[in-house]
Amino acid sequence: MITEQEIREAFPIIKQADAARLADVANANGIDLETLKSAIESAARAIAYVADLVREACGSIRYHYTATLREIATPKEWHLMHHAQRRRTRQKYENRLNRRMQTLLGGRCT
Repeated sequence: MITEQEIREAFPIIKQADAARLADVANANGIDLETLKSAIESAARAIAYVADLVREACGSIRYHYTATLREIATPKEWHLMHHAQRRRTRQKYENRLNRRMQTLLGGRCT
Protein backbone atom coordinates (compact mmCIF):
# COMPACT_ATOMS: atom_id res chain seq x y z
CA MET A 1 0.00 0.00 0.00
CA ILE A 2 1.36 3.37 -1.07
CA THR A 3 1.02 6.32 1.27
CA GLU A 4 0.72 9.95 0.35
CA GLN A 5 4.04 10.64 2.07
CA GLU A 6 5.87 8.06 -0.08
CA ILE A 7 4.52 9.67 -3.22
CA ARG A 8 5.56 13.13 -2.03
CA GLU A 9 9.09 11.83 -1.30
CA ALA A 10 9.33 10.14 -4.69
CA PHE A 11 7.92 13.16 -6.57
CA PRO A 12 8.78 16.33 -4.61
CA ILE A 13 7.03 18.72 -7.01
CA ILE A 14 3.63 17.06 -6.69
CA LYS A 15 0.94 18.87 -4.71
CA GLN A 16 -0.50 17.35 -1.56
CA ALA A 17 -4.00 16.93 -2.99
CA ASP A 18 -2.63 15.30 -6.14
CA ALA A 19 -0.46 12.97 -4.07
CA ALA A 20 -3.51 11.88 -2.09
CA ARG A 21 -5.51 11.17 -5.25
CA LEU A 22 -2.60 9.35 -6.83
CA ALA A 23 -2.18 7.21 -3.72
CA ASP A 24 -5.90 6.34 -3.74
CA VAL A 25 -5.85 5.36 -7.42
CA ALA A 26 -2.63 3.36 -7.07
CA ASN A 27 -3.95 1.49 -4.02
CA ALA A 28 -7.31 0.81 -5.67
CA ASN A 29 -5.55 -0.75 -8.68
CA GLY A 30 -2.85 -2.58 -6.72
CA ILE A 31 0.09 -0.63 -8.13
CA ASP A 32 3.32 -0.47 -6.17
CA LEU A 33 5.61 2.57 -5.95
CA GLU A 34 8.25 1.31 -8.41
CA THR A 35 5.65 0.60 -11.08
CA LEU A 36 4.16 4.04 -10.51
CA LYS A 37 7.59 5.67 -10.84
CA SER A 38 8.36 3.88 -14.08
CA ALA A 39 4.92 4.72 -15.51
CA ILE A 40 5.31 8.40 -14.70
CA GLU A 41 8.85 8.47 -16.13
CA SER A 42 7.64 6.79 -19.32
CA ALA A 43 4.80 9.29 -19.63
CA ALA A 44 7.22 12.18 -19.07
CA ARG A 45 9.55 10.88 -21.81
CA ALA A 46 6.60 10.52 -24.21
CA ILE A 47 5.38 14.04 -23.45
CA ALA A 48 8.88 15.45 -23.97
CA TYR A 49 9.13 13.64 -27.32
CA VAL A 50 5.79 15.02 -28.50
CA ALA A 51 6.78 18.51 -27.30
CA ASP A 52 9.97 18.28 -29.40
CA LEU A 53 7.94 17.26 -32.45
CA VAL A 54 5.54 20.16 -31.96
CA ARG A 55 8.44 22.60 -31.48
CA GLU A 56 10.04 21.39 -34.72
CA ALA A 57 6.75 21.61 -36.62
CA CYS A 58 6.07 25.14 -35.37
CA GLY A 59 9.56 26.26 -36.33
CA SER A 60 9.17 24.74 -39.78
CA ILE A 61 5.76 26.32 -40.31
CA ARG A 62 7.09 29.70 -39.18
CA TYR A 63 10.09 29.42 -41.51
CA HIS A 64 7.98 28.52 -44.55
CA TYR A 65 5.35 31.15 -43.77
CA THR A 66 8.05 33.83 -43.49
CA ALA A 67 9.71 32.65 -46.69
CA THR A 68 6.41 32.74 -48.57
CA LEU A 69 5.59 36.14 -47.11
CA ARG A 70 8.97 37.38 -48.25
CA GLU A 71 8.22 36.14 -51.78
CA ILE A 72 4.87 37.90 -52.08
CA ALA A 73 6.00 41.18 -50.50
CA THR A 74 7.64 43.98 -52.40
CA PRO A 75 10.96 45.14 -50.96
CA LYS A 76 9.31 48.35 -49.77
CA GLU A 77 6.48 46.50 -48.00
CA TRP A 78 8.89 44.07 -46.34
CA HIS A 79 11.12 46.88 -45.16
CA LEU A 80 8.26 48.99 -43.82
CA MET A 81 6.70 45.98 -42.09
CA HIS A 82 9.91 45.51 -40.10
CA HIS A 83 11.52 48.92 -39.85
CA ALA A 84 8.87 51.62 -40.01
CA GLN A 85 9.22 54.15 -37.24
CA ARG A 86 5.56 54.16 -36.24
CA ARG A 87 3.78 51.10 -34.89
CA ARG A 88 0.70 51.92 -36.93
CA THR A 89 2.68 51.80 -40.17
CA ARG A 90 4.30 48.48 -39.24
CA GLN A 91 0.88 47.03 -38.48
CA LYS A 92 -0.57 48.39 -41.71
CA TYR A 93 2.00 46.60 -43.84
CA GLU A 94 1.87 43.46 -41.74
CA ASN A 95 -1.92 43.30 -42.10
CA ARG A 96 -1.68 44.05 -45.80
CA LEU A 97 0.75 41.18 -46.35
CA ASN A 98 -1.26 38.81 -44.15
CA ARG A 99 -4.40 39.55 -46.17
CA ARG A 100 -2.47 38.90 -49.38
CA MET A 101 -1.19 35.62 -47.92
CA GLN A 102 -4.75 34.59 -47.01
CA THR A 103 -5.99 35.22 -50.51
CA LEU A 104 -3.02 33.26 -51.84
CA LEU A 105 -3.97 30.33 -49.61
CA GLY A 106 -7.59 30.57 -50.68
CA GLY A 107 -8.94 32.02 -47.43
CA ARG A 108 -8.25 28.83 -45.48
CA CYS A 109 -6.46 30.73 -42.70
CA THR A 110 -8.14 32.80 -40.06
